[in-house]
Amino acid sequence: MKTKAIRPYYIYLFLLLMGWSLNSVGQVLKSIEIQSREGLKIQSFNRFQTPGYAMPLASFLLNDRQVSTSDGMLKDDQMLVDNRLKVEYRIDRDFVPGMKVVLTFTNVSSDTLRIGNIVPMGISDKHIYITGHGKHGLSRTHLFRPGYLPVNVIVPDNAWELGFATVNVDNGSSVCGLARRSPLDWDKVVRRRFETEIYPGGHVSYDLWFDSYVGTWQEGVRLMFQDRMLYDMTPGSFDNRLYERQELSWIQKSFIGHFVAAWDKHFYDNESMTYTYPAFQEDMRSLYGGDDYNIIWHGFPMLGIDQRNQWDMFRDMPGGINAMKGLSEHARTHGASFMASYKPWDLPAGEHQLFNSTRYKNHVEGLSEITMEANLRGVMYDTRSESSSVLQDNLEKVEPGFVVFPEGMCVPSAMQNCVVGRVHAALTYAPMLNLNKLIKPDFTIFKQSVITHGPVKRDFATSFFNGYGVEVHLKIRPDLQWFRELYTYLGKTTRILRENSQLFSHGTQTILLPTMTDSVWVNGWFDEEVSLYTIYSIRPDGYQAPLFEVEPREGYHFVDLWNNTEVKPVRIGGKSLAPVKIHGFDRLLLGTDNEGENGCIAMFRQHIILSGSMENHSLEFSATEGDLIRIWRGSPSYSGKPVELTPGKYTLKSLKEFNGYKGKVVIQLFMNGRLVDQRIAGDNQPDEAIAFNYRKSGNQTNFSSPEIDVELLRQNDLLKINRKGGALTEISLRDLPVQTPLVVAEPVRTIKLMDHFGRYEGDLVIRVKDSQNQVLAEGTVHIPYGQPRIDSEKAGMMPFSGNTNGMVKVPGGEFRFKATQIGNWDLLRYPMEDTGKVFTMRSFLVDKYPVTNQQFSEFLDKSGYKPADGQNFLKHWENGKIPAGEENYPVVYVSYEDAQAYAAWAGKRLPTELEWQYAAQAGDNRLFPWGNDKDSTGTKCNPGNGIPDPVGKYPQGANPWGIEDLTGSVWQITDDLYRTGVIDFFILKGGSYFTPLSSWWYVTGGPLPLINRQQQYRVSPGYERAATIGFRCVGDIE
Repeated sequence: MKTKAIRPYYIYLFLLLMGWSLNSVGQVLKSIEIQSREGLKIQSFNRFQTPGYAMPLASFLLNDRQVSTSDGMLKDDQMLVDNRLKVEYRIDRDFVPGMKVVLTFTNVSSDTLRIGNIVPMGISDKHIYITGHGKHGLSRTHLFRPGYLPVNVIVPDNAWELGFATVNVDNGSSVCGLARRSPLDWDKVVRRRFETEIYPGGHVSYDLWFDSYVGTWQEGVRLMFQDRMLYDMTPGSFDNRLYERQELSWIQKSFIGHFVAAWDKHFYDNESMTYTYPAFQEDMRSLYGGDDYNIIWHGFPMLGIDQRNQWDMFRDMPGGINAMKGLSEHARTHGASFMASYKPWDLPAGEHQLFNSTRYKNHVEGLSEITMEANLRGVMYDTRSESSSVLQDNLEKVEPGFVVFPEGMCVPSAMQNCVVGRVHAALTYAPMLNLNKLIKPDFTIFKQSVITHGPVKRDFATSFFNGYGVEVHLKIRPDLQWFRELYTYLGKTTRILRENSQLFSHGTQTILLPTMTDSVWVNGWFDEEVSLYTIYSIRPDGYQAPLFEVEPREGYHFVDLWNNTEVKPVRIGGKSLAPVKIHGFDRLLLGTDNEGENGCIAMFRQHIILSGSMENHSLEFSATEGDLIRIWRGSPSYSGKPVELTPGKYTLKSLKEFNGYKGKVVIQLFMNGRLVDQRIAGDNQPDEAIAFNYRKSGNQTNFSSPEIDVELLRQNDLLKINRKGGALTEISLRDLPVQTPLVVAEPVRTIKLMDHFGRYEGDLVIRVKDSQNQVLAEGTVHIPYGQPRIDSEKAGMMPFSGNTNGMVKVPGGEFRFKATQIGNWDLLRYPMEDTGKVFTMRSFLVDKYPVTNQQFSEFLDKSGYKPADGQNFLKHWENGKIPAGEENYPVVYVSYEDAQAYAAWAGKRLPTELEWQYAAQAGDNRLFPWGNDKDSTGTKCNPGNGIPDPVGKYPQGANPWGIEDLTGSVWQITDDLYRTGVIDFFILKGGSYFTPLSSWWYVTGGPLPLINRQQQYRVSPGYERAATIGFRCVGDIE
């Protein structure tokens, strides 16, 4: 790169374009005059336009210290900042539209330098700018406005380091500038998300674009973000054809979806073996109108457990592919789209089946086949933030309107091949304002909201403020009181979004309108028919006063859509201001996922004419345009049912549903599904705030008082009470609206909670009462949402009565339990309370080998056992018979229930995880049966080559107690069954002969350390049966 040296005298730099460029509002930026005697400073634009104050070419952080190009000093014909950083510029004279300057920073010191927050025209309290603020790992970008607090904003994932500024240079004319790090021009640097580290002798360039415009500062943001799309591609080259396909328009009208896992209880109940999702959706329709789409997450954590690929596992869902098709058709019947999940990383090493890879299938073919078979409308594109035209075009041939839904958010250039994206849940407490919405308004966005520890009302509120919806990952039970309240709130935001979807996807958005107070923000959405304003407030006391300026028009009127009242602008200081009513909230929620309240004001053309009055039952209403009138008793809600009429003239008393009714009446007029007018008659008072009774728990496990001692053993699901006074103990559930408390008369008792309260998670309220029912003491203990609790008991502790042949005696002793696993994800937790503890183990018997095909065949012959769910049962057998030569191989394709049935028939039981590991480690906590080092010779266990072995093939791999095939053989089922509010799972041990190549982060196969554990989430026995899962048994002798 050639750069222009700075001469030691006062110069003017005229940055002239080869051809003038006109921006969207007709202004022309022809030159920038830069003074370089003392640093690089902008003198003027177009030779005469100035903001009236000094400006650098750019400001930036140097090792966290705020500096600018104005701080440069000439030394040996070089412009140096802090005597360590050389600053140069280059003019791209051929660039259009706008003007482009390349600013290069070179480290001329012997130290590593760190630069960031490059802002064209510099930061200033006199103009608006965007740059980094704070040290958040994922979100530092803030928008600064004079007189207001900075606002955290979301920008594209490839532009986290961007800087922006806009300045007014004369009456009506402004100049805006954008800075982004060059993708190509750098050397000897580390390019981090927000900063660049420059090693000695290294350099990095930043591209600076400038252009002029007429209008408010928001128009400058629109120019750079929307019109120029952050220069992520050549301006004007965006291929918009995907957005012009009518078949894909359904996604632009979508605002709520659920991402459900196969093992979620509100999707499928493994105990009743029924799909519960249709009933769940019916329930949700009364709260928020039901989903616009559903994504089914299949495969986790099974993908990689054996050679099946993701398509095989989709077809192995309970009921097979026909059940998936039935759910898809049910969704379409109710206006929703059913999607699967697509894991592009599920890649075998080649086209021919390898022993250590999942079954090969071309991905486009695999997706096309299940799309056709299950009538899918789209897929979630896991681990990706973009799609491709090849994938989109091929799938649309199978299903017109098919949507590829990436896990993340597309950058501007990638929006050409994808119409939808997410604000990922990894971005917790997400920035309030999302500028991705401004870049491409008809690109559909959802906020990924994970409900695992409690509600996330802020996600719903900020999404509404930004004009888009939410995708919920629900990991708690949906009958909790705060959940019902939260989803009622979601119903209010979703209704307004749906009824105005055209405005949010194709209207003109103006961000952050000026307001009379801070901490209450307003976005405007405009087209020829409607002006709509979404409001977000973090004022705990609420707000009720004029808030922002509006422009009343003849024949139009204003409605508070949030409170369902008609409002009139207030004249203050020669301006018309919209009065708003924003409800308050608990101050303790500030700074949490549940802060904030919404509001919404609309200006409609007056289509509905009202006359008469409610008081004397003479109310008349008429509308000659539109295609549907809805009349509501009270405010619109999904739990209510309106009277629907065609446009015309009506009297309220002629409608039987309103006979004698004197409350609020809301009349809505729709045209092609869009709300075009709303009137309110009768009670014009604001709606009451939606109740939200969530209280964050103290996470306590015990409490004591003079009357009682209480201890909660969470993992064991036990509540111990020791009452020392009073007449009885009463236990109730704080978060269930309808319940019967448990009354305990005994002073000392240990209670198995799931026996009395089912899967309830949350606060337990314990009260001690006297004989007059007066409360003497009260306290709470807390079961965290998603807490694994054991719900299995060892099948009797009676003396062993089975055949001891092939079993090994395990001596008793002390044992410190340790465990490792692939992650311990917050929403999918392992049981961890026992890790690190020392246990005293009794002596017991354990099978020397895993149960074999021959042994299992004998069980079938003598017991007549037939599983209730026969899907994939002994799938490896041929016509119900053991394949020749495999009699002594471990039996596989068996479920937890199959293994339990065999064990009971044999007079044995399944081992607990503690028992399996204690026996495997031979009492000395070894990592492998033979010691602490992994077998590198292949003589002690199967190395994970994908080829199963008969039991006993590796006698050198036996542990000191003579137990064999403990690792690298088959995964072995343990008895421990855990439950959470929505999930069941048991623990597998031992690894297997199969090592997945690409799904190792789901399942790590091959021979594994004895302390390794693997969750097996319960869907159905048929889904859980696999080519690598078997079991061994134990027997009690003490």
